[in-house]
Amino acid sequence: MMGLGYIGLPTAALIAGNKTEVNGEDVNPKVVGTINKEKVHIVEPDLDVAVSKSLIICF
Repeated sequence: MMGLGYIGLPTAALIAGNKTEVNGEDVNPKVVGTINKEKVHIVEPDLDVAVSKSLIICF
């Protein structure tokens, strides 16, 4: 997934939640670091839970 912003991150989490491997990239290393800590940088209901579950499934 190119870009982990308002569209890319929720989309990546949804796809990964279906047990499909997703590789996410973003030009901002702070964004990538935040996501790798199972946190999110945007406000979206339950997105933090979806990202956390996706990271657990994929790793």
